[in-house]
Amino acid sequence: MSRTLLLLASLAAVTIAPSVQALQFQFTVDFTSGPLIGQSGQGRFETTTGEGFKTIENGGLIAFTFSVGGEDFEAIHDSNYPQFPAINAISGGTSISALEFLSSLGPDGGALQLTFSSNPFVSEGHYTPAGGDLSIGAFRSAPALVELPDSGTTGLSLATAIAGVAMLRRRAARR
Repeated sequence: MSRTLLLLASLAAVTIAPSVQALQFQFTVDFTSGPLIGQSGQGRFETTTGEGFKTIENGGLIAFTFSVGGEDFEAIHDSNYPQFPAINAISGGTSISALEFLSSLGPDGGALQLTFSSNPFVSEGHYTPAGGDLSIGAFRSAPALVELPDSGTTGLSLATAIAGVAMLRRRAARR
């Protein structure tokens, strides 16, 4: 009986231990000149919660992707990986004040530069496919938060553990 309660208490402690939650953002760059005029590139990245400068190197940036002109760039394609790409998160980590990505050689040989800053305001994307001409664009808007972490999971896990302990106590009392 005491082993079972100890096991359940340990399980409850592990269940309610805080885990690193991820925030997902997405953004669009609309190209206004060059061969990709009228087309858009789509980007997405994941960060840990909280404010600050986030990179793959410091663990704050979890993933980064951007697709344009049939080419898919990832964080590893940044010329200064793992120090870049870099994101600066503000407002508790739910807003992005800066984003920087520079790749001189993408997976298919293209070059990509993405720069976003809210102060001073800078919003630009440059893409040159291998052997092609430069296309220039701008961020449609600041990178937007797509998904908040599930805050109900921890409470549900704790309630389940407490119910399990109560059920075991009732069972033991009947014996």
